[in-house]
Amino acid sequence: MDNLLHQELSDDRVLLRPLQASDADMLFQAASDPSIWEQHPQRDRYQRPQFDAFFAGALEAPAAFVIIDIASNAVIGSSRFYHCSDTERNRYADAIPDMHDAICIGYTFLIPSFWGGTTNRSVKRLMVTRALQRYSTVLFQIGENNLRSRISIERLGATLATARDHVACESSLATPHVLYFIHRSQLASLAF
Repeated sequence: MDNLLHQELSDDRVLLRPLQASDADMLFQAASDPSIWEQHPQRDRYQRPQFDAFFAGALEAPAAFVIIDIASNAVIGSSRFYHCSDTERNRYADAIPDMHDAICIGYTFLIPSFWGGTTNRSVKRLMVTRALQRYSTVLFQIGENNLRSRISIERLGATLATARDHVACESSLATPHVLYFIHRSQLASLAF
């Protein structure tokens, strides 16, 4: 666990509370809507066995969060920091600056009533700002057909890398992913 990353984050919209094993049932309730996963490479995470694998991965990550709406105090999603494998770092090194000093943000989901507003922007602002206190680059591995996530990250100002990859999620086969990044030098120009 990375103590800098694994701290509560908040603004006037959301609270990102470090994930705990006891959050499984509460988070599964939020994740159980199939529409959340319809563009994701692993479309069946709304089913309990697949969600449990997703949740176990979150608990093993350097830092994972339950996303709570400040106004209602409701659990509305989750996100996490994670590391690329050494193989991925080497593959991406020519396309992404300072890949040797990078952290990934991903596995983010929000319940549909929070799509299209400012919530995801708040979550990403909090996480990117925190990550760039320690790392030079933040990487996002996004399923190639996950247009909702791709549009969202592009609106923030992340750069689409020239590299592409095939990434395996939990129990699924590797699927095409695109890579976006934010370098520390871009922080001031982001659309948070």
